[in-house]
Amino acid sequence: MVVSPFVDKSHGTERVVAEQIERLSSEYEIHLYSERVEDLDLRTIVWQSRLYSPGPHLFRYIWWFCRNHVYRRWKPNGTA
Repeated sequence: MVVSPFVDKSHGTERVVAEQIERLSSEYEIHLYSERVEDLDLRTIVWQSRLYSPGPHLFRYIWWFCRNHVYRRWKPNGTA
């Protein structure tokens, strides 16, 4: 499971995460929780899209973090 506000190949940390996800997806089932994904082949990755939250950056990040935490706790195990 990978949790990130966004994943693409244009930014430093996000690029590393994208490369690791692509390489590991051939051997493992990868679940990605993210608002947006760019430059990534999603055929072998289970992407759980999260809606974009408007507002100041700090508020958006805290809201996104809490929303994902609650969703992953509430969601029954084994479902996509």
